[in-house]
Amino acid sequence: MQIRTATDQDVPAMARLVLAALANERPWSTIVPPRLAAQAQSVAFAADMLASLIHDASVLVVLLELSERESPSRQGPLLVSVSVWDLAYLSPFGQSSCYTAAVAAAKLSSATCCDALATLLTTCYTGSMHRLPQRRLYLALVATLPDFGRRGFGRTLVLAGLEMAMAQAKLHHVSIGVQAGPTAYILFSGLGFRDVGAVDLARDAASADDGPYVKTMVLDHSRQRQSKDRRPDCFLLRRLSNAWS
Repeated sequence: MQIRTATDQDVPAMARLVLAALANERPWSTIVPPRLAAQAQSVAFAADMLASLIHDASVLVVLLELSERESPSRQGPLLVSVSVWDLAYLSPFGQSSCYTAAVAAAKLSSATCCDALATLLTTCYTGSMHRLPQRRLYLALVATLPDFGRRGFGRTLVLAGLEMAMAQAKLHHVSIGVQAGPTAYILFSGLGFRDVGAVDLARDAASADDGPYVKTMVLDHSRQRQSKDRRPDCFLLRRLSNAWS
């Protein structure tokens, strides 16, 4: 297993992985259903956005990859999990590259799939801004191949990516913001994140009360060793995961 930063060669696989993960879990799948995620235009949109982020100094894209020996098919390394860390908000006047990349990519196409994906991303950003600390790291994305979920890959990538992001930004203490659906909520709760409110994903304001939503979560993190009460309770996390499934 290898954790590394993404390259241009990873973009097609990353785009397919992210869309497959979105289409596999509510509430994301209510906006990006499997049929929409499988469209070539959706893959192209996701690929364009991810490609632009790889070369952005304020964004860190980190991957978890299985070796050929570890891969079930044994036909080469397999990309299993992707994370995107937005460092723009560490600056007082930083502007999110993830947000602007979504808007810019959507303007290049009038396709329904691009509109849905851009709406999802921009709604998440604008809906959570007032709930998060002004100076923060923002975990814009963590996605795992559906067939490899609930095996600890996402957790491993989040912890490794966090340390890489803090090292790149030369930080020893920082607040981290993230938005989570049901499965990720269990993961981040186990890592010590606290719930600071919900964001409605409904595009129709009239249906927002009954529409899909995600939770905004925050963690105050230090690169020094975590205190005992901050360490994830792996036994509790396993029980929560089993209960949810």
